[in-house]
Amino acid sequence: EAARLAQVRDALRALAPRRPARDLWPGLATAAARERRARRLRHGVAAAAVLLAVAGTAALFFHRAAPPPAGGMTAPAPVSSQKAQDPAVAELIARSQTLEGILRGYDRQAVVLSGRAAGTLADLQDRVALIDLQIGMAADDAPSKERLVQLWKYRVQLLASMVELHSSRGAYARI
Repeated sequence: EAARLAQVRDALRALAPRRPARDLWPGLATAAARERRARRLRHGVAAAAVLLAVAGTAALFFHRAAPPPAGGMTAPAPVSSQKAQDPAVAELIARSQTLEGILRGYDRQAVVLSGRAAGTLADLQDRVALIDLQIGMAADDAPSKERLVQLWKYRVQLLASMVELHSSRGAYARI
């Protein structure tokens, strides 16, 4: 058996070397280079997407976590003295100031906000700012008493909603 295997080995060594009909290496090298470029591009896009997501999350976090202005809520523009003398408007202004005092009393660092509560609170603050703008513009335009009372009532309702949001979330989320 060993002699037979030696004869096969010798016969194989005696064969003339053959080259393939065509060289496959250039095509394989091109395909491999193309695959490497595609892989780098996919990894680059994925890395850019991750960086963009991290940057967006950080921007959102820092934007939401930024402390409010030192004065708390912005005060509305002054109302003309004749309108402020109206008892209904004066009472609504007093209620608005009381609610703002309550809101300033909340310790913003002591309670954790959920994303939904933070979004709702931001929306309410935006609405109060719009009402303040309308009240300020109304002071210049001398609006009807009913319009001014309506604006102040809406402002008081928004502030009351903010107080309710703070008090309800504080009942279960204290840290």
